[in-house]
Amino acid sequence: MVRRVGFEPTNPCGIGASGHYVSNQRVLQQCTAPHSIDYALFKQWLYANYRPFTARPVFAYAKTYGYLLQSGNLAMLHSFSDGKRSATIKALCTLSKFLGMHTEFSAMIKNYGLKWAGRSDDDVIIDRLSKNTDTKPLIEWIKNARKLGELTHLIDLMVATGLRLIEAIECYRLIIELSRRNELSSYYNRERQLFEHFRFKQVFIRNSKKVFISFVPVRIVDAIAAVEQPINYDRAQKLAECHLKKLRFGDLRELYASVSVKHLRESEIDFLQGRISSRVFLRNYFNPQFIDDLQSRTLKNADELLALCECSKA
Repeated sequence: MVRRVGFEPTNPCGIGASGHYVSNQRVLQQCTAPHSIDYALFKQWLYANYRPFTARPVFAYAKTYGYLLQSGNLAMLHSFSDGKRSATIKALCTLSKFLGMHTEFSAMIKNYGLKWAGRSDDDVIIDRLSKNTDTKPLIEWIKNARKLGELTHLIDLMVATGLRLIEAIECYRLIIELSRRNELSSYYNRERQLFEHFRFKQVFIRNSKKVFISFVPVRIVDAIAAVEQPINYDRAQKLAECHLKKLRFGDLRELYASVSVKHLRESEIDFLQGRISSRVFLRNYFNPQFIDDLQSRTLKNADELLALCECSKA
């Protein structure tokens, strides 16, 4: 039987005189974790590799709970709420990659029986089934959001496409910037009323979240192109928090998915909302028959969604 450190001579890494590994978390940590973390350098690295809205919460959680990574004791995470535990684990995972100790961190997660996901798939499904399916409050929220001038055309874009907020923000920005340079045709195919997001890979094709194309009526694109200044992610969030009291941008994506079944198959909705692999996208996008058929039904679907929410009219 291997005895604890202190009962036999060991080296700093917990290897006993007998040559057996002594399982002692504190001694292991002395070998693997740095005595201090350069958070200034970590922040610089974060912002160079992640979008600001992603980097901010990661840095905050990592700086607050980085000592857990150094101590090797993750027991505290069991007392956190599902959401907080998930956010903390993801932040510590990112920090561990920066420190070059991701393998050790993965072992800690396994040893403490922690899970990456904040909530199980069953919990999410049950919540959605029990959620109030009345769309009237959401449509009222959309109407009020459109009254805030800066959000008007952004909301129209999100309703018509089902894009994530950050994707809609980036699309909105590109429309304005490219229009000013008379280069919008490099992004938007006016004849097909089609945005080719994949041409801006660094913006729209991310590791876990991606979107390849969107069909958007010309009138919405022209309205956005006429806007003087693009809106950013933080500004959109702040406007909603201050004036609408609720952040419901994510619900617009769910509204699109639920209402679109009238005109689109589930696989097509996944295709348009970016829940597919790059390989599946390539196989379908270069099939003209598929795209032409999808175009007509998607634009019809967009017009009905916009009418339902009393947004941009044809």
